[in-house]
Amino acid sequence: MTTTLSTAYELWFLWSPLTIMTVYGGWVARSRIPGSFLGRIPGVRRLGRRSATERGRALLKALKEAGVPANDRPDETRLVERLHRFTLGIRASRAFFGAPVVLPVAALFCASVVDDRRTPLPVAGLFLGLTVFSACILAIDERSVRRSDAAGAAAYRAVEALEGLLLGRGRPSQQSALESTGIRFDHLCHALKGQARHESRKTTLRSQRDAAQLTELLLRNIRHHNHALAFATDRQDTIRELARLTSSALQYSCRPRAELANLNFVDPQLLGSFGGPEADAEPTDKRATHIAVSLLVAAALSGLAILLGRLGALGEFAPVILLLLYPHAHQAAERFGIPFPTWPTSATTGDETAGPELVNSPSARTSPRSRTLRPTIRARSARRRRSGHDAR
Repeated sequence: MTTTLSTAYELWFLWSPLTIMTVYGGWVARSRIPGSFLGRIPGVRRLGRRSATERGRALLKALKEAGVPANDRPDETRLVERLHRFTLGIRASRAFFGAPVVLPVAALFCASVVDDRRTPLPVAGLFLGLTVFSACILAIDERSVRRSDAAGAAAYRAVEALEGLLLGRGRPSQQSALESTGIRFDHLCHALKGQARHESRKTTLRSQRDAAQLTELLLRNIRHHNHALAFATDRQDTIRELARLTSSALQYSCRPRAELANLNFVDPQLLGSFGGPEADAEPTDKRATHIAVSLLVAAALSGLAILLGRLGALGEFAPVILLLLYPHAHQAAERFGIPFPTWPTSATTGDETAGPELVNSPSARTSPRSRTLRPTIRARSARRRRSGHDAR
């Protein structure tokens, strides 16, 4: 490799592992909220503040003009704070993990165009693989930020939906207003589900079930009004009802966590008992999607291993690749009924410290080791009985 590619390779492996190790704890604990930390830094907290303030004021003005009562509208200060913190966190995540995505592509461009040298195909494949891997890490971190700050994600999606409904902002030129509004409210429904799961995950099972039922009722109401918007004769009344319902959910999402004394994600008086086609729909089977993703990840890791093998660097990354490849290969093998090695357990290895449940399990009773030891134990018992009889 040239000097440019070698430098980019070393910088990538210096930056990416450190960033992953830094944020991995937040991924697992669902506490990856960079906007909360960056909002306390004097110089950084001003970034995007004016834009969030303008969006909040314009939205509250549109809600007032649409006829939404004041008690169903969020507070301006809380709305701006929630919106600014979430957008600041998303931008920080993209900036933090965007450098490893651009670095390999920029190095290939400089080596091929600026230095006017031909890059070998395995080296180009390796750098493109690093780019794809970095893009996947960027998507994982952004998803983690949305899951950790579930209330911020729900508030952001509610603001987007209301802006499209009342102000007509952000609509692509190739989409109609009805199609754009439907897509935004679908995103809002997905964010509200995540908020309900996140805020009720440490409560009792009954509270989690009731929160899920209330959220499903809220989603059915939103979808009912969104569907009625396409065929309503009095469009203004339908827009007012949908805006009021969404604004009430936004009002809940903007409240500080210290004031969340209940799991009512919306004013219950605004909810109607709409069934809709979603109530009787069969649950979606996502196993095929999971298997496809597992096969895709396994193929990508196998391709990366082949490239590293051709470059002579497979030995350094073989344990990591095998560790990442095992769960995806195991899931795909179970789906197609292919025998696959599993991690050894105390019951299968004959560990004497195993509990009574494992020792008395059918797998332990029928294991080859138990069948081998059974005649030996019987012979010892017979010798003890004979020796005791001779002594008497």
